[in-house]
Amino acid sequence: MRQNTILREAITVEKRVAVALWRLATGISYRTGGLTFGISRCTAMNVKDEFCSALMRRANDFIKFPKAEAETRQAIQKFQDISHFPQVVEALDGSHIPIKAPKEEPNEYVNRKSFHSIESCLHVSTGYAGSIHDARVLRMSSLLTAAEDGDILHSPLRRIGGMQVKPLIVADPAYKLTTWCMKPFPQTRALADRQRDFNKSLSSARVVVE
Repeated sequence: MRQNTILREAITVEKRVAVALWRLATGISYRTGGLTFGISRCTAMNVKDEFCSALMRRANDFIKFPKAEAETRQAIQKFQDISHFPQVVEALDGSHIPIKAPKEEPNEYVNRKSFHSIESCLHVSTGYAGSIHDARVLRMSSLLTAAEDGDILHSPLRRIGGMQVKPLIVADPAYKLTTWCMKPFPQTRALADRQRDFNKSLSSARVVVE
């Protein structure tokens, strides 16, 4: 929020958000964005930077793994609304963020799509070189430690097929199968009908992370 002065009126919060989102979504130049919204190139750049800084200050309020049972139940219900796969709390995947080639060991940051990047793993773990496999990123993240130590994914329990099942994460075939991370059956051989149904149900839950 900015204050009006005798020289000019402040840009409204709504317009500042619009300028920032337009730049982030389209990647247009600040000059073009400024012309679109009737502000200068420099103002458009400052507005976007301030918007991102505000988001970063509040990020931990919104990007967080559910720990309390009530929060976990809410997350499970959201997945139940789109998928028949039970007990899903989160869907896991990596995202390659393009960067300029670093001066030190630039080849380490070239990913499988042949551009320089760093990887992020949402819960969020960032900064891994683009050449690192998704499964290794998970092994190096605090998310795995929290899951293995029981800090997360411990309740509520649900009885399925005679077993008490804790909350789960769903992932693609790149990740390791564990008691808390489910992945599809491999397509390297013919699958039974139940296995195909399992994969289809898991995919319907995991697709949200794409």
